Amino acid sequence: MKTDLALPRLPRNQGGILITTVLLIALMSMLTAATLYRVSSRHASSYHSVGWNEALASAEAGADLALASMNTYYSTFSATWTGWVPNDATTFPKTFTPAIPDHIGEGNTKVYAKVVVDKGVGGTWLRVRSTGVAELPGSSVNGLEAAILDVNGAKNHRSVLRKPRYITDITGGALHLPQVSRTIELMASPTSGHPYQMPFLMRGAITMNGGAWTDSFNSSDPLYSTNSQYDWLKHLNHGDIATNIGGSLSNLNGSLVYGNASSNGGTIANTQNVQGTVTNNFQTTIADIPAPTWPTIAASPTTLKNSGGVILQGGPIGAQKYYKVDQLTLNSFDILTLAPHAVGADSYINIWVTGKVTMSGNSRILQMNGVHVVFYCGDDASFTGDGYFNSNSTADTAQFFGISAGGNGNHTMKVAGIGDFTGVVNAPTYHLQITGNGSFAGSVIGYDAAITGNGGFHYDENLKLLAAPGSTAFSFVSWVEDIR
Repeated sequence: MKTDLALPRLPRNQGGILITTVLLIALMSMLTAATLYRVSSRHASSYHSVGWNEALASAEAGADLALASMNTYYSTFSATWTGWVPNDATTFPKTFTPAIPDHIGEGNTKVYAKVVVDKGVGGTWLRVRSTGVAELPGSSVNGLEAAILDVNGAKNHRSVLRKPRYITDITGGALHLPQVSRTIELMASPTSGHPYQMPFLMRGAITMNGGAWTDSFNSSDPLYSTNSQYDWLKHLNHGDIATNIGGSLSNLNGSLVYGNASSNGGTIANTQNVQGTVTNNFQTTIADIPAPTWPTIAASPTTLKNSGGVILQGGPIGAQKYYKVDQLTLNSFDILTLAPHAVGADSYINIWVTGKVTMSGNSRILQMNGVHVVFYCGDDASFTGDGYFNSNSTADTAQFFGISAGGNGNHTMKVAGIGDFTGVVNAPTYHLQITGNGSFAGSVIGYDAAITGNGGFHYDENLKLLAAPGSTAFSFVSWVEDIR
């Protein structure tokens, strides 16, 4: 027996509804997919824009670090370029690669900078190139805008700058996420805090007698020095002198000047042996020297009087020694020794004499090799006798300051002796008396100066980068993003 099972037949309108529903679901799925695609791209762009901005922030932080490092070094000449390779004073370019700290930002874990400093214009400007790197979080899909071509078919700067890296980690580590990098280039120029531009700079008159003469050399350049010391065969003609008042008050008495002689109006007398130009349109600002502010001061000694064999010991750069005494008096064969904290180590000593400095007879101050000294005088000072002996070869290791208090010309500083003197004297309110037959290597700033003796005064051009107390050595004068 055959039985037919009849299936119920759906109305035609119900079949149409099913098909329509399926089509609507498919359409909505396509719209959802398109929306997610668009949102994901924008979402990636948002995340990547954060990384893009972080790369620039890292580059700028690296540049700030470079400026801080060069100011630390050139303001004091008392430290190496700590953390830089190489870290010595003269070798450029230098590279700094900081440690990469843990970073929890917008999904990335690495923000990084690589900084290079080299010498720029004239050897006194410095160029900083800082590259900042940031990881691009999220998927590896490039969410940044696509390349845009100009009318010549070349990519515009946006696509060049925003090109991510997918293969090589710029940091040298393992590549986990795509990276974006931005490089900025800055020029740093010496600021007005660099007062040591010539052998003699005075607020008032300059008088030269007795055969004294000036020229220059460069202790940092073997072409213009021998073992960092003056060599007549390599001397330079930048032994300039300048006064910030009318030249009629100054008299060179025919002294030999391998350089220029400048005044602020008037005519300097007896300049027939000036090898450069004689001008009367010079003007500059000579900053006062403030009293020092030190973090710590040694409890003793408080007086250095008749010090037959006193030794003051320095400390490392991070723990310099500071001594404040009410007077310094050396007689007969007294010797004050400024010694390093360890044999062969660079040491740093800061001395502030609030009263008078008096040396007589065959007394001497001996600055041992490797010791860097900053000496402040608050009253009259006389570095005579056998004088001040700097065992180092460069003037930046011995700096003498006359504190500006009580007005111009209220104090006198005398530097004399039969031996050579290597150092910097900056005492803009002091009458300076410089005598002797030995040579003077360095630079001098004062209120006025009387120079006698037949020794040569050799300006060390390396001092152009040395800043005065309280000033900065460099500032940035240009900023550009490198799109190469």
